[in-house]
Amino acid sequence: MNAKSSPMNAKSSPSASRAWLALLRPHTLPASISPVAVAIAYALTDGTFRPLQAILALVVAVTAQTVSNVANDWFDYKKGADTDARVGFERGISKGWLSERQVLGALFFFIILLALSGLALCAVSSWWMLGVGIVVAIGALAYSAGPYPLAYHGLGEVAVFVFYGLVPVLFTYYVQAGHFPMELWHLGASMGFAGVNILVVNNYRDYAEDRCSGKRTILVIKGRDLGPRLYLACGLLSIMVLYPFYSAPGFLFLLLYLAFFMANYRRLSTQDGAALNPLLARTARALFLLAAVTIAMLYLS
Repeated sequence: MNAKSSPMNAKSSPSASRAWLALLRPHTLPASISPVAVAIAYALTDGTFRPLQAILALVVAVTAQTVSNVANDWFDYKKGADTDARVGFERGISKGWLSERQVLGALFFFIILLALSGLALCAVSSWWMLGVGIVVAIGALAYSAGPYPLAYHGLGEVAVFVFYGLVPVLFTYYVQAGHFPMELWHLGASMGFAGVNILVVNNYRDYAEDRCSGKRTILVIKGRDLGPRLYLACGLLSIMVLYPFYSAPGFLFLLLYLAFFMANYRRLSTQDGAALNPLLARTARALFLLAAVTIAMLYLS
């Protein structure tokens, strides 16, 4: 048994809960919860809210992200992308906290849960949504797996924008209302831009490791200096695309988000390595804050 897959000794092994939390990464779940919450709020404001469809859409979104998280750990481990030089959050399988069998079991469990929740959503909305569900499932796995893993070819940010912005907002609303209002695209884009910044922090922190392991993120391709500029651009764009919902009271809420975002941007510009781990969690919270601000703006407008 190689060093990667051998369990650590009892003294250095964490609790079972910590090992599983490291695999499932609940601190990243605002990326899937926030866009669904915004779409549900939009449905509530225009009278098209349907609770069963909304709950199932949330389950599908969270499960799809969990599949992506587990698959990313598994395939990065198998490709040797997780090394001893890693400065990011600890990963259970590469540390030996979880066995390959346990991680694969978790992956298949969440894939089955995703399939079942997706089928249930189709049954109470429209069966043509099955095609959307298949695309979402493929996207969750294709991020780090398959013949052309998106995260390894500079397309991770595009995948996040689409699958954590446009898709959950548009289709969470669609299964309730049956159509796509033009304003909804602005909401999806806003969530997408803010969600991309979680990946920007991750790739900025892991630049050296990714470069050595052959993981060609956009920062490896274009240079690490792009990181802060891309972070700033996405944060500002997440505000700008919300212009259909601007109002005088709404600007006060946007200023709250902007202040929190700019504090995060300054941290990204001045910190490095493992010091960026708290910023990744703060960036996820910024997305959640933006969702809350957007929901407030929906009701104010």
